[in-house]
Amino acid sequence: VQVHVPDGLKTMMQSQEAARTAVEAHSDQELRVPFYCEENVWRLAYRLKRQRPHDTFAVVFVSNHLQRVAMFHQRAASNPEHACCWDYHVILLCKQSAENHPLVYDLDSLLPYPTPMVEYLTRSFPLALPNQMAPFFRIVVAELYLAHFASSRSHMFDRQKQTWTATPPTYACINV
Repeated sequence: VQVHVPDGLKTMMQSQEAARTAVEAHSDQELRVPFYCEENVWRLAYRLKRQRPHDTFAVVFVSNHLQRVAMFHQRAASNPEHACCWDYHVILLCKQSAENHPLVYDLDSLLPYPTPMVEYLTRSFPLALPNQMAPFFRIVVAELYLAHFASSRSHMFDRQKQTWTATPPTYACINV
């Protein structure tokens, strides 16, 4: 018997799978799927918003005009002393209700987890770079990100070779 599931219901079920896996993980680090930072941050924000409802969260997109932003202390670097270049990277920023200093949650970073924002910025971006190479940051309120994020993962699929450039997550695409 084949059952037709309406697209709206299918989308809701897919997002529920990502949300369920975020909540069921034993640690934040278990949420990490290499090279899927935007989905990692969606699941991390979903998880932390439920654990700490009084804290304020923001999703931060890091890129630049060349779409090659150099970041230090990243797991993807071939050598921990060298920079890793991302077309973009996504991190989570948290302002705890009892603290004055925001914290950065970056599942791809080798820095302490979480890292105070000032330390994260100075260690991840230690070099003065020309304007076109300098990182820029786009900040989105976490509630908006959680409510509107969708991923088809198509940017990670090489259509010519018919292969993934990085193994996709095991849960269904997030489409809220």
